Formats: sequence, structure tokens, C-alpha cells
Amino acid sequence: MRIIDTDKEIAKQDFLNRRKKFFAQMQNDEIAMVFAATKKIKTNDVHYKFRQDNNFWYLTGFPEYNAIAVFFKTKDKEEYWLFCQEINHLQTIWDGKVIGCSKAKELYGVDKTFRLDEFKYGFNKLMNGSKTQSLIEEHEIEECRLNTFHGREILKDKWLDNKNFKLIDHLAIIHSLRLEKDAKEIEMLQQAVDLSVEAHIKAMQFSKPGVNEYEVAAILSHEFNRHNCEHAYLPIVAAGINANTLHYIANSSELEDGDLILIDSGAEYQNYASDITRTFPINGKFTKEQKIIYQLVLEMQETGFKAVKPGVAWNEIQDQIIRVLVEGLINLKILTGKVEDQLENGSYKQFYPHSFGHWLGLDVHDVGKYINGESFIKLREGMVLTVEPGVYISKDMAGVDNKWHNISIRIEDDVVVTKDGCDVLSKNLPKTIEDIENCCKRN
Repeated sequence: MRIIDTDKEIAKQDFLNRRKKFFAQMQNDEIAMVFAATKKIKTNDVHYKFRQDNNFWYLTGFPEYNAIAVFFKTKDKEEYWLFCQEINHLQTIWDGKVIGCSKAKELYGVDKTFRLDEFKYGFNKLMNGSKTQSLIEEHEIEECRLNTFHGREILKDKWLDNKNFKLIDHLAIIHSLRLEKDAKEIEMLQQAVDLSVEAHIKAMQFSKPGVNEYEVAAILSHEFNRHNCEHAYLPIVAAGINANTLHYIANSSELEDGDLILIDSGAEYQNYASDITRTFPINGKFTKEQKIIYQLVLEMQETGFKAVKPGVAWNEIQDQIIRVLVEGLINLKILTGKVEDQLENGSYKQFYPHSFGHWLGLDVHDVGKYINGESFIKLREGMVLTVEPGVYISKDMAGVDNKWHNISIRIEDDVVVTKDGCDVLSKNLPKTIEDIENCCKRN
């Protein structure tokens, strides 16, 4: 497994390029404030492992908590200021070293750095070289760290003395920029996917009747952790009827002979998430009925892959996948009637209640609109998304032959939109019936 050794100078340039795009969408005499995440208490004075706020990370690459990035633009200049923790030797004993102001400027391309406590002084005073105390209180700064425009508005009158500047809501700009990934982001996403592929293969090879879902989940965790990665989200390890619950996370049932197991799990690498699902037979061999439904879901996904290309609207992909589903269910006599009637009345939704996918990036369900006004977003090169059709048949569905009961299948892959179509980042994970069964073979 190749782990990328990120070159600091390249990374520094990547974040600089993102800030240039950000400034390009700001008007003259506008200011944006972006807050780092704060540490969260787990128990008493022990904290959860820190993870940086995605919007702050996207523009700065700065890894520490208790930091504030300020971007301001005039007709003459664009500047990026960073307020961060200064080195405190007593705190270092407990929490380790921090980067500090001078090092932050050197490593992260900051125009000016300040101690975090200097944020309590009026911004306008700092611009004029003065440090006259303003009336900003610590609790007001903490409220601002909610990172919402409303939260920052409470400081507007006290913090921004110069009325010639307008404090803007930066989130709409950042979210728009984050929709189209740059080359480094795609590289990070591919690395997260590759780690996930390895973990899924190990989980397939480990799963067998008699083991528990939480044991399979432990295999995934081990593979991620040994590469210094995290789960991008709580893993779904759903055997048998548990797969009918889309966000099943109990992971506490025993795997039974003859059932399928659905694993939805992805690694997070350098803050970038993957999201992959495979469904396979616990005993290593699909039954006849399981094969039939699995092949239908596979056809739905292949239809989705063919539809993903620049200029295609989000809803067009869903529509094409649903048509394949309805035609398939009618052919199997699970649904009856005409295709167009079933598409119109929506009866297929009991078997397929979710969308074909979602944006992917720094979040598993990444930021970005799906509808702009009254029209669905059209795909553009560099967008990254999942394609994850499924069919879920529970024993409680009236009128469905019991031979189909408790066959619940989802297949999910991560794709990047290319110039002419899409590249499936997770294509190396077994997916055909033959490849799945070969991967699950027991020695």
C-alpha cells in the first residue's frame, strides 16, 4: 500500500491557489472570518481527538484548534491574517507543542499572524497599528466559533469599527469552491479509497457464519488505524435483515449461514473521506435469488456510471437508474403493471427509498447544492460523488414472494467527473458476482 508523503511546499501552494479563488469572488472592501474547530471534552479534562473544521482547513491547511483566519480585500491588496495560539511552556507539558505565530507564518503562507488573545482588540485598531482595548469579551468570541454568519454578526459593531468594510458570509463561496476538486484533493480522495478497498477485501475474507458483526467492524478499524487513518463515518456492518435499516450501526448480530452481509465503510485520509459499500454472501456463495437481485443492482449502478458526465443534471442520473429498477422488478413479478405507471405512482420507493448518491470530499456528504433555484445542478469536471443504488426487500412487504424476503443489497462506489465521463476511484474492489465469490473463498 502506497502512502503519500505530502510535500509541504506543494501543499502550501495548493492552499494559496484556493485562497486566490476565494479572493476572486470577494468584492473590494469586504472581510471574511473563518474559525477553526474547538476541542471537545470527552470526560473531565480528557478531550476527543481533534479534527479541524472543513471550511477552515480548505483555505488554510492550518491544523490547530483555537485559531481564526481573516481575509480582507481592498482595491489595493488582498491579505490573509491568522490569529492562533502562541507557545506556552506550561500548556506544552499537558498538550504538547503548538506551532506558534512565527512558525505559522513561515509554514502556511500567512501574510500576518497574531496571538489569539489579540483578537480581543479591535480589528480596526490592529490595522492602524494600535492596540487599544476594545469591548469584545471571550464568550462572544466563543459564540462566533459556531462558524455561522449569524454568530459573527454579534461582533460586527464591536469588532469592525471601520464601517467602510462589509463583513460577508463566506460559506456560500467556500462551498461552491469545494464542489470542484483540485488535483491534490483527488489524490487524497484516491488514497482514502485505496485504503478502504484493502479494508473491504480483508472484511470479505474474514466474514463467515458464526462470527459477529462487531468482529468484522474491528477488521475495518484495524486496517484504517494501521495506516494512521480514521473511519470517515461510523461503519455499517449489517447481516441479514439488519441491511433493511439503511443507517444500521449497532453491529451486534451474529452472521448466519445463507444470509447476505452489507458493509458500508470508508476511510478518512488527510481529512478526505471515502464511502464504499459492498454486499456479499456470508458463506461465500450467492443463492439463485440473491444473484438475480444483485445483478439488478449492478445494472442500476452501471447505468449510473454511464450517465455521469459533464453537463448532465443530477436528477437525470436518478431517473435513469430508477427506470432500470422498475423494469427489473416488473420482469421479476415483484412489481406488476406498466413501467410508466409505476414510475408515476412511486411504488418502487419501498424497495429503493434513497437517492443514487451524494457529493464526496472533506465531508462524507460533502457541501454543495443539488438544486439551484428550480433547476438541478449539472455535473462539472472535478466534481466527486458516490453512485450507490440498492434494492431492499423485507419479509414485511405485502404481495412479495417469500423467496425474495430479506434480500437487501447496496453497491456503492466513489467517482470523479472527468472531461468525457467519470473515473471510478474504487474500481479495484471486487464487485461482480464471480469476483465477489472468489474473494470470499475459504481455504
